Amino acid sequence: MEFSAWLEVLILFIVPSYFADEVTREEAIAGTYTGYFIAIGIAVGLWLIFQVLMGFGIYTIAKRAGIKRPWMGFIPFANTYYLGTITGEARFFGQKMKRAGLYAAIAEGIAVLFTVFDLVCNLVFLQVASLNPVAEDIELFAGFNELTIALADVPVNLRWLCAFTASVWPWTFKFLVAVVRIVMLYVLFLAFFRKYYARNPAVMTVLSAVLPFRGATIFAVRKNTPVDYGEYTRRRMEAYAARNYPYGPGGSGTSSAQQPRQDDPFSDYPSGGGSSSQGGPPPDDPFSDL
Repeated sequence: MEFSAWLEVLILFIVPSYFADEVTREEAIAGTYTGYFIAIGIAVGLWLIFQVLMGFGIYTIAKRAGIKRPWMGFIPFANTYYLGTITGEARFFGQKMKRAGLYAAIAEGIAVLFTVFDLVCNLVFLQVASLNPVAEDIELFAGFNELTIALADVPVNLRWLCAFTASVWPWTFKFLVAVVRIVMLYVLFLAFFRKYYARNPAVMTVLSAVLPFRGATIFAVRKNTPVDYGEYTRRRMEAYAARNYPYGPGGSGTSSAQQPRQDDPFSDYPSGGGSSSQGGPPPDDPFSDL
């Protein structure tokens, strides 16, 4: 879900901009509140824009393919699962993955819950700091304010929150969930773009799984005709071999024919026009396109 990614980046850049070299405690709290809510507003706006683009993209693809319930493309989390239905079977290091969309949607949901929980914790602690003034000392580190909050100033019903956030394991789990989320989305989108953008699926996958631009990428390929990636790669390698090695890779052709052209995008692949195992990346390797 793109909202989490946009929110974390916007908080990183917007919140520090509300601090001068010297600020009072009240100004630091007010500036932090302002920065957080501006970041939330912008993140929501960007998320809605990309969700609409993604919805129309999935809807168009599903309608063209005759898949039922294309309106699911407009529902958050459900559209990730539905994208797996459109894509079909994915592969992860040779292992078939029939429910890549479901796994990606679950990991995405857990990651968003952690992001929201982190945001709520920060806003709660700011509220506690504003209601219970303590020492005037404020340290500004890397643009962020660090407010000293005594445990005695925290309401009893919120002290569990302090103990929970002070622990290491919740944020370790959050990091692991983020890694799993990226991997699952990468597998899902790589299978999708190998089908709907075989020319360069790796770049589109990074923009969709790692960076928060999936709405734009899916919308851009909504009218593309699905292809068999293995067959597509084989034909491209055969065309490359016929163009650059007219006498065979070990034949008596000219020196220019024996060397791949510098502007050829497949020059890093081994020569030959046989099967994809000899002339192109194996279709079940999720990282071969990189």
